[in-house]
Amino acid sequence: MHQFLRSSKTFGSFEFFSHIVMLYQQKSRDLSNISASLTDSDVLTIDQYERRARIRSLIRHELTHFLDMTTTRWGLEYQFRKLQLVDGLLHQNDVQRRMDVFMLNTTEVELHHKLLKYEPAILPSECDVLHNRVDYSARYGAVMTLIFSRANRLVHTVPISVLSVLEAHATSNEYLSQLYDVAKILDAEEQLVARRSIERDFREAIDESKHLEYSALIHLCKLHFEELSLEELLELVAVLARFSLDAGDMLMSAYANIIVRNIQSPYGVVIAADLRRGMSRPVLFLKTVQLMKGWMECLEESDCTAFVMRLRNEPRDALRHFFEKILGIDESFFDFEFEIPERIKCLAQFNALPDAEVAQASTVHNRKILQRKSLASLNFSELILPDLVLADDSVVEFPNRIPVNVKDRYYADMETYLQLDEAYRSQDEAKFHMDPDNALAMELTHRRTVSD
Repeated sequence: MHQFLRSSKTFGSFEFFSHIVMLYQQKSRDLSNISASLTDSDVLTIDQYERRARIRSLIRHELTHFLDMTTTRWGLEYQFRKLQLVDGLLHQNDVQRRMDVFMLNTTEVELHHKLLKYEPAILPSECDVLHNRVDYSARYGAVMTLIFSRANRLVHTVPISVLSVLEAHATSNEYLSQLYDVAKILDAEEQLVARRSIERDFREAIDESKHLEYSALIHLCKLHFEELSLEELLELVAVLARFSLDAGDMLMSAYANIIVRNIQSPYGVVIAADLRRGMSRPVLFLKTVQLMKGWMECLEESDCTAFVMRLRNEPRDALRHFFEKILGIDESFFDFEFEIPERIKCLAQFNALPDAEVAQASTVHNRKILQRKSLASLNFSELILPDLVLADDSVVEFPNRIPVNVKDRYYADMETYLQLDEAYRSQDEAKFHMDPDNALAMELTHRRTVSD
C-alpha cells in the first residue's frame, strides 16, 4: 500500500490523507492473535498478557491518531481544509488559496522535523535544565520551543508542534494500555516483573534524542508534576493533549489574551493572533502546564495537596477548575458542542473522499466517550473504529466497525490521493501569519475594538 503524509513509527502508522491505520509487523498469519487481542478481559494469565498486551498498546497508539483526526476540532478542521483543496484540484478552482489554507494545518505538523535540533550522543535524561523560548521563522511564524541543556550548554531544541501533541497523546495511551493490562495479571509476582519491564521500556522510549516528538511534552509534565505516579502522569498528558486539540474558538480567544500578557513581545502577539484563528494549539499544552505549576507553588500546602489529589483522580475536572477559578475563563467556554454537527455538515459538502462518512460515524459515537475517559482506559468494544490494514494488505475488523471498507475505498480513490500528494509536495511549505513588526500596533487596535 502506497504511503502518503503519515505519522512515522517502526511498528505502525496513521496516514493523515486517507485515515488508514497500518501495522507493519503483522500479516494475515497473525489475524487470529490480533482478533483475540481485541477482546477485553478482566483477568489475564502471564501467557495471555505477553501475547496480547504489546499489540493492544500499538493499536491504541495508532487509533489515538485516528480519533484525534475524527473527533476533535483540530482534526475536523484539518479534514475540511483538505477536502476543500481536493475539490479545488478536481475542478481547478481557487487551488492556491485553498493550498495555503490547508498548509496552516499541515505545517504545524511538519515543522517539527524541520526545526528539531538534537545531539544523538546526549540523552534527554542527561540534561540538567529544561526551559522554553519563542523562536521565529519567516516560514512558520512564532513557535514555542523546548530547550534541553546540560552544563549551561544547549543540547536539544524541540519545537512544540502539533506533531508533539499528537505523539504525546498516542504515546500516553500506548503505555497506559500496557499498564492497565498488566494490572489484570493474576499472579502478583509475575505482575510486578511485567510492570517493571514496562517502566524500563518507557524510560528508554522517552530518552531517545532523535524521537523527541514522542516525548518532549511528557518530559515537561514529568518535570512539573513529580508527585504523580506513571499512570497519573500519562492520564494527565492525555487530558492536556485532547484539550489542546479540541479547544473551541471562544476558549482559544480567551487564552490568547493570557498569552499576550504572559509572553510580552511581538512574538507573543503573533501567537495570540494564531490562537484567535484556531492555530498554534500546542501553546495551550505548554503554557497550561507552566501556569498551573506556577499557581500550585503559590498555594498553601493543604490547598496544593488537595489540588494534586484532584489531578490524580479527576484530571479533567482539575483542568476546568484551574481555567475557571484561576485564569478566569468561564466554564461555558468549554461547552460549545452545538458547533460540532455543523462541522460535520461542512465535511458532507464534499464526496470525493469518504472523510465525512468516517468522521460522522466516529464523532457521533466516540466523541462524548472520549471527553470523559482516555482511549487506554476504554474497552475496544465501547468505541466504533476503522478497519486495520496489515503489512500484506489483509484487514482486521473491529466488532464495532465504521461501515467503510477502508482498503477497497483507498484503492478506488488512489488517483485523488496521488493528485493531492503531488500538489502538496510541489509547494514550498509555509504558514501565513501576522508580521511581528506590525504585531504590537495590531494588538492595540484589537484591544480598542474589543473595548468599544
